[in-house]
Amino acid sequence: MVSKIKHIILTYLVLLFAQTSQAQTVVADSLMVVLRNNNHNERTKTLILNKLSSALIKNAPQQAFEYNKQAIALAQKIEDDYQLSEAYQNLAEIYSVFGDYEKGLKYALAGLNIAEKKQYDTLVVKALNRVSTFNFFLSENDSTYRKKVFEYRFKALFLAEKIRAKELLIAIFLNIGDLHRYQKSYDSALIYTDKAFLLAQRYDDIGSKGLALLNKGQAKVEQGKYFEALPFLSNAYKYLMGVDNKFDAAFALQLTGIVHREKYRYEQSFRFLNDALALSQALGSKADIAETYRQLYLTSDKVGKLSQAFEYYKKYHVYNDSIFNDSKSRQIAGMQSVHDAESKDKEIELLKKNEQMREENLKQQKFLIAFLSSSFVLSGLIALLLYRNNRNKQRINQLLATQNKEILSQQEEINAQKENIGLQNIELEKKNEALSFLNEEKNHLIGIVAHDLRNPLSQIKGLVGVLQMSEEEVPKEEKEEYIRLIKNAIDRMASMINKTLDVNAIDSKRVNFVKEKHDISAILDTVANDFEKAAKTKNIQIIRQIDPKIIVPNVDKNYLTQIFENLISNSIKYSPSDTKVFLKTYKNGNFATIEVRDEGQGISEDDMGRMFGKFQQLSAKPTKGEKSIGLGLSIVKKYVEAMGGKVWCESELGKGANFIVEFRL
Repeated sequence: MVSKIKHIILTYLVLLFAQTSQAQTVVADSLMVVLRNNNHNERTKTLILNKLSSALIKNAPQQAFEYNKQAIALAQKIEDDYQLSEAYQNLAEIYSVFGDYEKGLKYALAGLNIAEKKQYDTLVVKALNRVSTFNFFLSENDSTYRKKVFEYRFKALFLAEKIRAKELLIAIFLNIGDLHRYQKSYDSALIYTDKAFLLAQRYDDIGSKGLALLNKGQAKVEQGKYFEALPFLSNAYKYLMGVDNKFDAAFALQLTGIVHREKYRYEQSFRFLNDALALSQALGSKADIAETYRQLYLTSDKVGKLSQAFEYYKKYHVYNDSIFNDSKSRQIAGMQSVHDAESKDKEIELLKKNEQMREENLKQQKFLIAFLSSSFVLSGLIALLLYRNNRNKQRINQLLATQNKEILSQQEEINAQKENIGLQNIELEKKNEALSFLNEEKNHLIGIVAHDLRNPLSQIKGLVGVLQMSEEEVPKEEKEEYIRLIKNAIDRMASMINKTLDVNAIDSKRVNFVKEKHDISAILDTVANDFEKAAKTKNIQIIRQIDPKIIVPNVDKNYLTQIFENLISNSIKYSPSDTKVFLKTYKNGNFATIEVRDEGQGISEDDMGRMFGKFQQLSAKPTKGEKSIGLGLSIVKKYVEAMGGKVWCESELGKGANFIVEFRL
């Protein structure tokens, strides 16, 4: 029974942190290809090593250990605490496969401490769940670990509820319910299993619904409530097969066969147990094959088919022995890998120390040889000079003067080289600073785009799932509405990507302006017409005070249009309903001036200083839940200045904002 609990807990962990073995193999192969490409910075390489180690844990733990070792070393070198915490968690799982739960707990706690210190909430939840699991494994032989199982599990539950991590919450509810069931606290077990089912139902998580029903059915079987167990097991099988989770679907069939045996329905018991056996054999799951043979033996024995029972019993022992041998072989191979790695590290450290001592001895020998050689040469020179001093004094003085000139000349060359090297170092430092800035901006850009594309992508994924249903489940009219919602989500993603590409194109000077004369009043009036519909949804009036035919030279029509679109869009987005937006153009001496003024929230002094920067999220928020990635005003400023104009803002908090653009006539 304890081994079955381990099996289910590990199943939940696999659902949380991994995919199927086949999928993991594909992922590992892909990551190895990516890793072989050396064009990665150290931070990216650490991420790849962690993902590769995680993908290999189940099927190739020795390889996983080697990649994990590299990930830990690199994360420590670049001081990447997030990846270091992930690497420690992976190492804990590797030791779990090796059967060394004490070392597994040690590294799970190390990863948890880092995640808690840095407040990586999602990592903390996963680490707490894993620490609880290791305490459960260790509690079999030491009861002091037992009270920590629920302590860490409930900490994970509290934090998962706080950060609203629904996938983690479902798995934690299932784990807690299963632990209560193991302690035969069936009422408590069913409470948490029902919580998991309701949460899975709310988010239409079919796989988790199947697991919750499977747990309820297992609890009913253990209580001897066989008739109550059957509908739970039947629906669990349907849900699990619906998401291709054949591993747990086979267990549902096995439990169903047990129920029919206990209710004296032997023919049905054989049928369900044979179905479970076929499914487990297709998966190659030796543990489930062995258990199913044991149940077939018990059913055959109960109906008096002793010969058949004996055959099933022999097959059960063959598979059970094979599982034991495989487990021990894997543990021995894993621990041998660990021992080899540790021995190799010690050997490398010893070789380094020997190499350092050898280099130090060589330095001392070279110094002694140089000293003796110099002393010998110097002594010879002194003797020669003393011997020839009286006769060759003038000649020696001339020779010394020549040598001094050469030395001075060489010194001047050295000084010039030093100055040149100094200038090169300054230039290199400037380039390094520029590269660091570009790298940080690239990371920031990736973070912004990944964050803001996640929601529309999730929406599209959910809607596509609905569209795959039959017309009996979802009417055609509803599907058309879902298609419209998908198109809107795609349009939002395209807008985000276009804005991001626009601002980066300006920064890299890749924008080709078509400089011509244009009527800015006509362009502003056209853009205003395009926003009338958006304004009406919030009952906002667009008041136009536009002087006709203000012709401005050396401007690009497309980029003027984008400038006006961003300013008018922001005015509508940040204005409450039932207000006005004022558009104004006029000549001011040798300048053409455009004003876009609203009656919205206004802009604080702090925001005024950074409002035209990239990716700036200001304190003012859209009034109707509209989205903003903080690029619009940055694009406006760069386009205006690229066309020789100026843009600024006049605003008081709570009294609206007036954006002013000025071009020379």
